[in-house]
Amino acid sequence: MYQFSFKKILLNPLVWIGVVLAIFTIQYEGLHGAYGIFYNPITYRNLAIGSCIYVLIFRRQYTRKLRKLDIGETLICCLETMCIILFVWMFVLGLYVEFHTGGELYSEMVKHKLTRAMER
Repeated sequence: MYQFSFKKILLNPLVWIGVVLAIFTIQYEGLHGAYGIFYNPITYRNLAIGSCIYVLIFRRQYTRKLRKLDIGETLICCLETMCIILFVWMFVLGLYVEFHTGGELYSEMVKHKLTRAMER
């Protein structure tokens, strides 16, 4: 049976690529414009190119006797890599942005309640 462990997730380089992309997105786009990157088709083109390069360097798939490169399996591996990176990127970005915007809304609510209490 396949055993699930967080160690395998944390040591996966695809997860760290997604985290780094989320950090760069927050750094360059800011909190309020961070989701705009996913509406740009150039993002997906660059992600596809990057995932294909990653697969060709680290995860090439060969036929049974290791004679030829299996193109179909390699393309499936490229799509899998792209989906993992995109999922982690969106997930980390969503957690970070929602945490900060929720904190800002809570801060505004507390300030509003405090000013109403001070007026009484």
